[in-house]
Amino acid sequence: MQTAPDNKDLGSELAKAFDPTTLGTDIANNIINLNKLATELNGTFGQTRQRISDVVEEIGKATPELARLGGSAADAAKVITEVSEATKKNVVASNQTIKELFATSKVIGESVDTIVTEFTDVGIQFENVQENLIQGVNYVQSVGMNTKQVMQSVVENADMLNKFNFDGGVLGLTKMAAQSAMLRVSMRDTAQFAERAMDPEGAIKLSSAFQRLGVNMGTLSDPFALMNASINDPEGLQKSIAQMAERYTVFDEKTKSFKIDPQGIRFLREISKETGISYDNLSKMGLALANNDKIMGQMKFGANLSEEEKQYIASMAQMDKGGEYFIKVRNEEGKEENKKLTELSEKQLKAAIEAQKNAPKSMEDIARAQMQTSDVIAGDVNAIRQKVVQGISVAQPLRDLPEQTRALTTAATDAIVKLIPNADKIQGGTEKAISYLKDTIQDVITGKKSFESVAGEMKSGLKSMGYDIVGVFEKVPEVLTQSVTKNLQGKQDPFSKEAYQALTTGKGQEKFQDILKQYTSSQGLTKQIEQTKKTTGITEKKEVTHTGNINIIVDVQGDTNDPEFLKKFQKIMDDQKFKDYIVKTATGTKDATGQTVHMKIK
Repeated sequence: MQTAPDNKDLGSELAKAFDPTTLGTDIANNIINLNKLATELNGTFGQTRQRISDVVEEIGKATPELARLGGSAADAAKVITEVSEATKKNVVASNQTIKELFATSKVIGESVDTIVTEFTDVGIQFENVQENLIQGVNYVQSVGMNTKQVMQSVVENADMLNKFNFDGGVLGLTKMAAQSAMLRVSMRDTAQFAERAMDPEGAIKLSSAFQRLGVNMGTLSDPFALMNASINDPEGLQKSIAQMAERYTVFDEKTKSFKIDPQGIRFLREISKETGISYDNLSKMGLALANNDKIMGQMKFGANLSEEEKQYIASMAQMDKGGEYFIKVRNEEGKEENKKLTELSEKQLKAAIEAQKNAPKSMEDIARAQMQTSDVIAGDVNAIRQKVVQGISVAQPLRDLPEQTRALTTAATDAIVKLIPNADKIQGGTEKAISYLKDTIQDVITGKKSFESVAGEMKSGLKSMGYDIVGVFEKVPEVLTQSVTKNLQGKQDPFSKEAYQALTTGKGQEKFQDILKQYTSSQGLTKQIEQTKKTTGITEKKEVTHTGNINIIVDVQGDTNDPEFLKKFQKIMDDQKFKDYIVKTATGTKDATGQTVHMKIK
């Protein structure tokens, strides 16, 4: 048995819903989430980003309502996606329609995609789906049938609305679906029979077969009545077939059950051959209707009830061991007890029916009635929080903020990308640069050139190869300022207007560029790197002035142009003992007077 959360849990949930300390974080995260969902939807639409704001608004407004039904912002986005895919249009469903379709999907147990697809194919727009289906749902509840099973049958057979003229449209189709469920057959079997009787030739052929077999029922034996019913009253036609089959059923007092009599078995087999309706379906229809009629016949005050009310009682009734039907009712003490239909008073019958009349009528109420108590409470508490969070998040300035940020960022990065050479140029330049650097390093090692002269050559050489990296960084602040200013120009929202005004004035532009230089120029990057080193504890390189003597004798034997010779030289330079000597001598860690490092290179 499902129990509601205790007062402590409910209190903590309510406290959480009204906690102002986390509201800012929730709003910020929600703005990001809404934009993420809208962007994913935009991929489904295959559109540019002009409708992002509209999508964000509808999802945000629908979310609190869906929260009461156990849904979320992701569910709202899913509904929009499925509506778009079902209609083949880039349409953004309104928050009201999102709520209605989500509730309808929960009640019926079919996806929004399936529901919208089936009804769009028969000319019912997705905005009107709930309005058409709720009448059917209320009817199914009024006759005591399984709402989910019957309404799924309605959705699956919605195409029949294009083939037959149902009185009341979807409601008429629902009545036939409910009747089919009571008769335990598929609507499709009756539909196939009706299609055969639609034209005069088929109607005459079928009615003649019924007459030949002794069926004397106006709808079936009269070709004109048969043809009219097949088009305008498929529900009535289905009942006529069931009534024909019912004539060959009997109630076995010994087993307390209905069965087809021996003559009926032969007759229904012949009917099956002539009509195309299977024997199994004919027998099921006859037996189900016989059982239903027997129930209604035992209602003492049945004459005072409508057909729907009698059908509702019949759906509740069960047979006892004596072959009589009973339902559960509450006695004067409020306790449930089994009561035979033959013993029920009109007051007790009305009381049983009254409970059905007080059942939820809207899709949302029905969907909530199917939820567990704890889920209803959790959903309502969440809805309270969501109304605040979503209400703020979908306000125009905040709704547009992610797109403004995206536009500014894109404009900035596009401008920088244009400063960088194309990939093929960089690839070729990189190969040349590596070769160039290799040559200059060898010149330094062999003593042909000094570090100072090589540094100047490298800067000018790389620049000629398309590697003016320093120049690129120096241009970034100016380019970014121009790009961002251009993007803001003409926009009327307060944020853009204020930012544009600041960037078009000398002081504002100067301040903006100063900030950019701190992060985007080569000098700015250098400062950031140095700051990072300090923060992370990276040891900085320092220049040390040494006034003493460092004695190094280099004994060179060999050709300095020989690659192998250079490798040997580099090996000595890389030797850790040599490095330690230089460092200790230069820093005064060790007295180097009279000490000499002797390097031999052969």
